[in-house]
Amino acid sequence: VGEVAHLLAAVVTRSSIGLRAACASLDDDGAAAMRAAIEAAHRGVALMDLSELRTPWHGALAAVASDDRIHGAVSGRATRLLLDAGEIDAATAAARLSRHLSQAVAGPAAAAWLDGFLAGEALLLLHTKELLAIVDEWLSSVPEETFEDLLPLVRRTFSQYQPAERQQIGNHLRNLGRGNRSATSHQGATIDLDRAAPAVAAVARLLGLSVTN
Repeated sequence: VGEVAHLLAAVVTRSSIGLRAACASLDDDGAAAMRAAIEAAHRGVALMDLSELRTPWHGALAAVASDDRIHGAVSGRATRLLLDAGEIDAATAAARLSRHLSQAVAGPAAAAWLDGFLAGEALLLLHTKELLAIVDEWLSSVPEETFEDLLPLVRRTFSQYQPAERQQIGNHLRNLGRGNRSATSHQGATIDLDRAAPAVAAVARLLGLSVTN
């Protein structure tokens, strides 16, 4: 057993050192394979729960997550794993989410990062309103000619959640909208509900909810 533990430590250390380089220049298929490999390795490191394995591995994930040149599906997933492990806080995750969903980032790249980050339980969105608000703002700002192309990608991300979870996310979005309307009304401004209706309907379709006129 001691020899196996020694070998495992060497493998994790070498993998951690080479992870960032291995994640460079990946196409979509390569990124999907790398993401699956990282998730499997992360589960193994978490299961062992040894600091001599966890420390270099989390350092490698941090290097991948902070490199904007790495495919979004991989860097977004690394960010989520670090968040779940307590290595970064929600505010840091929100800042990275906001940066990767900015208008300067191409739609498909942003959707890939979002998919990597949101994979897992829906509790992250349900209990972190700041993250949900960032996603909502990004979807609302996507140009119409781009949105139709992005819709299948983003819908695939949310399809992993159970119907009840998607319904809860929809309720949270509605509450966010009410809060925005309340804040705006105090500033003496008004919202054009007719102009907002198409965006609301698009988000509803994304979440798999029925749309009524």
